[in-house]
Amino acid sequence: MRRREDICQHRRSASGRLLPLPNGSVLGTFLDVNLLAAAFIVHTGKAAAYVYGGYMDGAEKYSPTHMLQFEAIRESLERGMATYNFGMLISEGQTAGRGVDEFKLGFGAEPRRHLDTIIWKRKPLRLHRTAPPRTHRRKAGGPPKKKVVSRGDTG
Repeated sequence: MRRREDICQHRRSASGRLLPLPNGSVLGTFLDVNLLAAAFIVHTGKAAAYVYGGYMDGAEKYSPTHMLQFEAIRESLERGMATYNFGMLISEGQTAGRGVDEFKLGFGAEPRRHLDTIIWKRKPLRLHRTAPPRTHRRKAGGPPKKKVVSRGDTG
């Protein structure tokens, strides 16, 4: 593998924390004073996870995301984290579009199967028992009429 001299020589000054947080950090990669890329990393228990990141247009020639991931892994090791989560593989079972997956696996990541997504939806507890169904309201001539009662009105 070819070594990136332009980035590796300036590793310490080129990347670091933009915003240290108690349960994560925002990392950035710089060239001189220009921000090339940034990433948001969260720490939960003994695991660190990449949440979101990106790079500026034209910065891809400097491979700033490689530096971000390297710094994030290094920081998670310094904090005693047992795992670092790159996020899900996006080309599961596909032959095209494997570039992002190859990038993640290039760091020596070991894929683990997890559920894709679990979405919790709020459900009304008693509303369905007390309110008549919409079809009943329509048959009765539209929605129920509301009576406006002022404080002094008794009846």
